[in-house]
Amino acid sequence: MRIKIATKWRELSIWQQKKIAKLYMQSEKDTFFEDYVKMVSYVFRKKRGVWSYLRMRRVFAKAPFSELSKFTTFLLQFPELSEFPEIKGLIKPADRLTDMAIGQFSVCDALFHDYMKERNELNLRRFVASIYRIRPEFDKLDLSKVADITDKQKDEVWYLVALVYLSVRKHIAEMFPVVFPKKEEEQESETPVFKKKEVYIPFSKICVALSMDERQPLGNYQAARKERIYDFLNVFSETLLRHKEAAKNHKK
Repeated sequence: MRIKIATKWRELSIWQQKKIAKLYMQSEKDTFFEDYVKMVSYVFRKKRGVWSYLRMRRVFAKAPFSELSKFTTFLLQFPELSEFPEIKGLIKPADRLTDMAIGQFSVCDALFHDYMKERNELNLRRFVASIYRIRPEFDKLDLSKVADITDKQKDEVWYLVALVYLSVRKHIAEMFPVVFPKKEEEQESETPVFKKKEVYIPFSKICVALSMDERQPLGNYQAARKERIYDFLNVFSETLLRHKEAAKNHKK
């Protein structure tokens, strides 16, 4: 049999991404291998349907899992996804959140932190509603209207949104190491980091801190909240470096 399969996260079809995202985000350390076997099976299925399922079963019958898994090692690496799924009636963010204002990011990032801490469906649904918009400019007052639409999606969509956000947030952290310094215990893992304790500082407080800075590099609080994520973090990085340098010179 000649079968062409995805060799990267981004090569997976949307259907595959949804199926694998739910397994990935729900998995625990003691169940990961069982979930991983299911993930691999979805890599060998490009779409829903009986024929796709039967073909996958035929492949698994002809080759041991140890051999098949050699072609899907990317599943053991941190997901590299940047595009959020379409939801009819809503405006999705641009790839890697390049069009998102820090005000919206501060809301969805706090809700994502709550979800990762508790891992319950309610927090997941709240987070998903904060990612999408019902009109061009984000407004917290619209969250209930957005939730009326996002709550009706299959839970696989919710988990895919969470997985894409997890990937994008890592990308942002790597771009701005001054804002997101790595802890010594943070190492690359062959399996997902399911739960970890951390001191979380909401970005809303960072907006306040920047607006109270004597130089006000982004203007007042309301102006700072409208800055796009990457522009905001670039300025915030420079501000942190300036304060660190000033503190260092003060000690001399």
